[in-house]
Amino acid sequence: MLSRCRNNWDITYIWTCDGFAYLTSIMDLFSRKIIAWTLSDNMEVSCVLDTVNKAKARRNTVTYFGGPSILG
Repeated sequence: MLSRCRNNWDITYIWTCDGFAYLTSIMDLFSRKIIAWTLSDNMEVSCVLDTVNKAKARRNTVTYFGGPSILG
């Protein structure tokens, strides 16, 4: 069974001397802690997937990241 969605994800653009860096992070809304993050020099889907996989590996629960609600 899927747990209730209590995670928030964000992609932040950071200006550096060499151009933009992209920080993808996932926060647990209950504890207000960042549970996973990835820093990249490009904004590709693989960066987001890496962050989601890190978050899932650090948690022992099944986590539902967005999408249509199936819980009613």
